[in-house]
Amino acid sequence: MKKALVILAMSTMCTTAANAQFSGLLKKAKAAVTEKVENTVKNKVEETVTNTANQAVSKAKDKAEKKVKATVDSKKYKPSKAAKAADPKASDETVAAGWTKSPAYRAGFFEHLDKNLFPFQPYYTPENLRFYQWDSEEVTQIFTFLHYLYLKGNLANGVFYPNYLEMEGGAVPRLDLVMNSYMATFLADPEGEIPYRLFARIHAIRWYLDFSYVRMNDEDAPGEVQFVPAKRVDLNWTKDDNIDAKAKYPSGQVPTRESANDRFKRWLDAYGLCYDAMVENTPFLTIYNTAAIHMNKVTTSLEKNDDIGAYIAMTELEGIMEDLKVCKVKRDEAMYKKIKSIYDTYYPKSKMIELRDDLHDGYVPAAEMPKAKAVSAALQAKANELGKKDWGDKFVKAVFTTNTWQTFKNPNFPYNITHRSMNVEVITKENGHYYVYHWVLQQPASGKSFTNDYNFGGQMVSPVRQRVNYKK
Repeated sequence: MKKALVILAMSTMCTTAANAQFSGLLKKAKAAVTEKVENTVKNKVEETVTNTANQAVSKAKDKAEKKVKATVDSKKYKPSKAAKAADPKASDETVAAGWTKSPAYRAGFFEHLDKNLFPFQPYYTPENLRFYQWDSEEVTQIFTFLHYLYLKGNLANGVFYPNYLEMEGGAVPRLDLVMNSYMATFLADPEGEIPYRLFARIHAIRWYLDFSYVRMNDEDAPGEVQFVPAKRVDLNWTKDDNIDAKAKYPSGQVPTRESANDRFKRWLDAYGLCYDAMVENTPFLTIYNTAAIHMNKVTTSLEKNDDIGAYIAMTELEGIMEDLKVCKVKRDEAMYKKIKSIYDTYYPKSKMIELRDDLHDGYVPAAEMPKAKAVSAALQAKANELGKKDWGDKFVKAVFTTNTWQTFKNPNFPYNITHRSMNVEVITKENGHYYVYHWVLQQPASGKSFTNDYNFGGQMVSPVRQRVNYKK
């Protein structure tokens, strides 16, 4: 089965006819995908995203090359003598499989990037070169570690990633090694399959940052910074260039090159350029093949119980499918509709969320059973009724942790009462594990009295759901 999956993924990369085979295999893989998404989480983090392409896709290009909006155009860039002297790759004219531009071309391109968006210039100095090495072990580790931080942290309030590089002009967060190298490389060769895969990774990173799931700067919350030792995932970062911020800056304020807002704006502006380049330059078939490879990655990872690998592939796949919807170069609507149907059936976002929640539960310690407060038999019966309605056979019990009503009013005149509530912990059993939902039982108001239309709502706590050490 696994061999067939790999062979099929390769075949889909080159021909439209292979789509029928691809669709047939995914139907066979349906059971494995739907069943194994719910497997017990393996508490591990490993490098799961491949760094090499299997073969080059179409090399045909439009006669008139398009411009990369607001940054640089697509003329023949040549590296300077200084770049060639400092960077051995700047003299390499070879166009390898998975690329449409040579390392020499990319080196020349890097020298013309907008310094406001890619400030590590000139790119070839020893201090700056690492910000353009997309395939370095350090960059790959940071990318994987970002997923680990998200899954291990508080899914509602985010976690901090305070590892910095001390550089001239101020400290720089290590994530800039990923952001700069991936986006610069993609802009240099937006038609290539490998560069497009880097842009697919940026989709996932941007999603984390957009919603502050991983917060990048100590100044965001002085005094509340979580300092995460690199040794937890064996990143092997040297002490010389990894600021021990907790010891060096006890106030929690790290002197950075730019503010958190300025850096985030810079990343978003650069991302916007990449997005425009993808729409106007990246061939449909390149994106289509990347989607097929990621679908195969999800399936094979689940077969190997590599849930973190499947999760990372699914986060990227979500952005890839969005790109397929808007890309303009050599579109094939029939192919798009076919792969979109496969995605919606076997790889929807809901599956990614289920897998994410399971992984998160595996990283976070289980809660202790809540201590019950006595309430009336009628109120207890109402909570149990709602629990069975919402969770069915998964419902175990409802535990009240308060037994006095808290009343809420409309903040505007005439300040009518809207509802009242009590805290209740709902215990469920899902896939062999016990969970607690930190809920409230709400009773809506109607005029000066309360209705019998009770409902559950989430408490203002995070996480709202977590595993629990269940005791009867």
